[in-house]
Amino acid sequence: MRYALLLSLLAAACETAREDSGTLDSAEDTAVIGGGPTPEFDRFCRGTDWTTTTKAATLPEKDGKAVTYLPDHTSYGRGTVELEKLVPTAPFHVTKVRVLFAEGDGKANVRLMHTLGRSYPAGYPDLDSEGANVGGPWEVEVSAAWEDEVWTEIDVSEDGLFLLPTQHYALVNEYPKKGAPTVALMNTKYDANSRALLIVDGMDEPYGLPGDYLMMLEGETFCEWAEADRWFAERTAPFNTEEAGNLAMADLNGDGHDDLVTTGGQPKAWLGDGAGAFANATEPWAEAMFASWMLFGDVDNDGDEDAFAASYVSADGDGDLVTLSEGDCNDVDANVHPGAEDLTDGIDNDCDGMADDGTDASDADGDGASVAAGDCDDTEYDRYPGAREVKDSIDNDCDLEVDEDFPSQILLNDGTGEFSALAGSGVEVREPSTAGAFGDGNEDGMLDLYFANWLEHYPDDPAVQDRYYEGAGGGMFTDAFDAAGLRLPTPWSAYGMEWTDTNNDGHPDMLVANYHLFDNQLWQNQGDGTFVDVAADVHLDHDQEPTEYPAYPGGHSYGGDFGDIDNDGDMDAFQANLCHPRTYPWSDQSTLNINDGAPNFSFTNEAALRGLEYDEGDVHGQFGDYDNDGDLDLLVSSLYPNHYPRVYQNQGDGTFVDVTYEVGLNVETSWGILWADVDEDGDLDFLVAGSYGDTRVHLFENRIGTQNHWVELKLEGTSTNRNAAGARVTLTSAGVTRIRDVQVGGGSFNQQRPFTVHFGLGEVDAVDSVAVRWVGGATETFTGVGADGRWRLVEGAGVAAGM
Repeated sequence: MRYALLLSLLAAACETAREDSGTLDSAEDTAVIGGGPTPEFDRFCRGTDWTTTTKAATLPEKDGKAVTYLPDHTSYGRGTVELEKLVPTAPFHVTKVRVLFAEGDGKANVRLMHTLGRSYPAGYPDLDSEGANVGGPWEVEVSAAWEDEVWTEIDVSEDGLFLLPTQHYALVNEYPKKGAPTVALMNTKYDANSRALLIVDGMDEPYGLPGDYLMMLEGETFCEWAEADRWFAERTAPFNTEEAGNLAMADLNGDGHDDLVTTGGQPKAWLGDGAGAFANATEPWAEAMFASWMLFGDVDNDGDEDAFAASYVSADGDGDLVTLSEGDCNDVDANVHPGAEDLTDGIDNDCDGMADDGTDASDADGDGASVAAGDCDDTEYDRYPGAREVKDSIDNDCDLEVDEDFPSQILLNDGTGEFSALAGSGVEVREPSTAGAFGDGNEDGMLDLYFANWLEHYPDDPAVQDRYYEGAGGGMFTDAFDAAGLRLPTPWSAYGMEWTDTNNDGHPDMLVANYHLFDNQLWQNQGDGTFVDVAADVHLDHDQEPTEYPAYPGGHSYGGDFGDIDNDGDMDAFQANLCHPRTYPWSDQSTLNINDGAPNFSFTNEAALRGLEYDEGDVHGQFGDYDNDGDLDLLVSSLYPNHYPRVYQNQGDGTFVDVTYEVGLNVETSWGILWADVDEDGDLDFLVAGSYGDTRVHLFENRIGTQNHWVELKLEGTSTNRNAAGARVTLTSAGVTRIRDVQVGGGSFNQQRPFTVHFGLGEVDAVDSVAVRWVGGATETFTGVGADGRWRLVEGAGVAAGM
């Protein structure tokens, strides 16, 4: 830490400042001589004169006591940046910039800027790049000492500075020379993350700080929407205290309504009633079951939803280069592994089944078992033969196995929503599993399973090889990884995967999204149960941007989704990438890959061109038509403190506008997201699992979707798999054709949407035709599908039945 705590304390961070010798261009007249907000604000004001809606405000709000930490600024040179991030919660008109400098005399450069990746100042390291600055730079002369508590104030009331809600901005103090004035820091509130960043010129990584910089904006909000005006209503009950980060929806108990499963340790089920309410959590599986994420599908084709429970178990958590499969009996202590020196310390250091020489009968830890009686760790009372195995990467019961009670497993549903493990199903492995989904790769009518794995030891390569199993009936699976042609020469760490048909040949393909700057794979189905990686051929391997590190052309890819965003009859793809600004452009940003169609079905990344913004922390995205206008919109989650999920509205031409403010979405640091019509009223609601704060799972209920028409369809296979995984629905209405694929899980840590496919129809209240191409290529036309209804399509029936 490069800060020394001063003894000075502020009574309050935002008290009215004393007369300030550093004030610039002081003026009593605060009229907006610089003009009003630009047309992009019109959608917030909705025809109202913005000047009639203003409320005095500061950004960010700062309260409570403050302390200052002074950086060792004498070592920081020209170009060093102190940054305080700002995220307006309403349209904001800036009239004054305020900065409290802590130490140093002379000139300072203050700027109000856009951001790069919603983290760094835009254009970094060139802060003068075109479009980077919202206001400034303002050169200020600093002469007041910290003890005088003098704020420097910059009057910008005539500059016409307006900030968009939910967008990210930065107040920046840029050092014009070594030893330049530094900004004071304030302690962060107990329930908030710091918004401060110090970027030292010449250093690769920025510094996170233990407080917030005392830089702020004064001004006024305007055209602020009340909660009742938002397009979605937020609700957290009954999930108020749930700490899960991953979400999945399926009808567990067969009552015809989708239920919610949250995971992140002990999985919990919240039973839905079809009207938007969920019962308090239950645990309809073995009491001791652990799952990092769960995937639901009818693996035995008996009409109910079974589960794959994935248990994340590190391969080499302690980095001693010995994995669990190689016999490491303690994966949290790098000094304990096969071949280690066996010390006389009461511990089985070399994992040979005996501590020391095996003769000590003293029972040093008092757990009732001595070394002579087989205690493998006589220093810990909860480790001895017969002890309860805990998921902690340690051999608790002295059987030379670690976490053996926590493998991934298949759970069969008894038809009432109670689950039991299927012993010997074929998928029982202990690996760092991060993503997976069911599909029918060999088109034999049984679900197959692909799941991805992570690094043996973060942050080093190699990774644990992914897994692919073909369904063998009755919930049993056989390893088909090599037979299907999926093995890589060197395993790559993956964080996401999805099934879909990318080239319209009727065979389901698989996209595997890899981390660590490696290429993604698009495993194209050859129609015989084998796959070939064509990602490089169709440009889904990485973002195609030139890189100075050609050996690492990819990104840190996480979850994504497929959907036909331009209604041209083929699947486009969103791929979330975690991309640090310091590593761009050689690390991929999130991509929106547009399918160019026949004959090559190659993809072009048009994320920026179509209106998507770069966010450093993107980890997942999912398409859904929430406004029922007939075009797929996009929900994106973002990791890291002070990053937020976003909703993009499709404008009907495949371009997008950020409508997060209108939606009413303000959840910090999210991972799990999914669209679902939880109240079965014909419009899509959505759920977000945040990973920070007291309330983690948020349900947003749609208020506007039923203003347009819609159709919801649930498919049921008979000769094909029961879930109809991989089937494609083609619906035509008023001459417009739209497609949806049935997906059974996918994304990062499986953010699983319901099996029901949803179509918005816009203002049209009729359906012209519905056709289903079942897995394997057989196409069936269905009659009886009407607008504003929920319908069941059973393979071979030809006529829709009401749900």
